[in-house]
Amino acid sequence: MSDSAVNPWDILSEYFNTHDDKSAINPGAADNILIAWPSLLKGIKLIQHNYTTLHALDYGCGGGGFCEILSKMGYSAIGCDLSVAMIKVAQKNLPNIAFYVSDVDLAHQLPGAPFDLVTSIMVIQFIENSAQFFININKALKLGGLLAFAVFNPDHVTRNHGEGLCFDGFDTPNEPKSGYMCLTKETRIPVFIRTLEEYDDQIIPLGYERIYTEKPGFTSQYLAEYHPSFDTSSPEFLIIVYQKKVDNTGINLKDATFEE
Repeated sequence: MSDSAVNPWDILSEYFNTHDDKSAINPGAADNILIAWPSLLKGIKLIQHNYTTLHALDYGCGGGGFCEILSKMGYSAIGCDLSVAMIKVAQKNLPNIAFYVSDVDLAHQLPGAPFDLVTSIMVIQFIENSAQFFININKALKLGGLLAFAVFNPDHVTRNHGEGLCFDGFDTPNEPKSGYMCLTKETRIPVFIRTLEEYDDQIIPLGYERIYTEKPGFTSQYLAEYHPSFDTSSPEFLIIVYQKKVDNTGINLKDATFEE
């Protein structure tokens, strides 16, 4: 296999290994744990409470850390990712949770589907055709279910764009749309930056309502423990949670009946 065929996320599997000792976790992964995850859970808990009856999928699960959180809450949680190396990290550290190498077009066939909750943390901005992604993930979500995800806040990308920084290669760095994320010398990953309004335009017409939005700032705990080298003056994450109000046949949530 040529170098060009290597999945860059395989190279980053240890970079995003959240199972390491806290002091060994990379600042670029610790920010997910300390900032993105709590915000995402806050939005999810607005709607979902009795977790032991619910099935969840973490799409782009990486090393499986958020799946572990969902499982401890009581969800029947599984994870999937396109990176074989990431899935191996997850399986090694969490043998009691099922993890799959799978793309989004097969998500509706995974065990537990259709799901009550689909999460995706720092994944969707690396998908060029996000509109098709949402069409596919919609097939895997129950009526009334939640789609909850974290992506880059555009202003954070603007403040960390340039040679030697986290982001590079944007044609319009002051209004970033497409360019590259450069976490290591070995990786230069295409990234596609979208605004909240652009996500609304793709998701709401599929029958969803946005129920939660947050741009959580860097916490004092994170800054004190990890001393990141990148600009932290603007929130890194855009957190969004949508609820599926209309199913694929046109049935509206308010008119639906559910079995006990």
